[in-house]
Amino acid sequence: MDKIKFAITRFFYGRNGFDALSYSLLGAALVLNGINSFFKSIIVYIITAALIYFGFFRVLSRNLVARRRENTVFLNFIRHVRNFVVLTYRRIAGFRTTIYVKCHTCGAVLRLPRRRGKHTSICPGCGTRVVVRCIF
Repeated sequence: MDKIKFAITRFFYGRNGFDALSYSLLGAALVLNGINSFFKSIIVYIITAALIYFGFFRVLSRNLVARRRENTVFLNFIRHVRNFVVLTYRRIAGFRTTIYVKCHTCGAVLRLPRRRGKHTSICPGCGTRVVVRCIF
């Protein structure tokens, strides 16, 4: 058993291995395969096979610099999507009590209590004054 373990370890030495993008590709392929079991589409089958092949290509690749760059771009994209979803959820959940204002200087989103009238707030990111007008 130790010989097999050593052989697998030696095979994966210097290869990329599993990262977030590889897991996502193989997870998407699994989901598409489940969907394809109901609809039986050749197009979905081809997309699923391509995702599996590309996922395992990334796992077995020895070009570590390119794979790390791809993974970094993917993680940045996922971070932006996650931040957008969280901000949208918070806006919907607290629309009666909070107001969200974007700072004109640095672009940060400020979460302020909803009060009628004109208010001044200071951006914690850049320190500029932000004027908030709340009608209702």
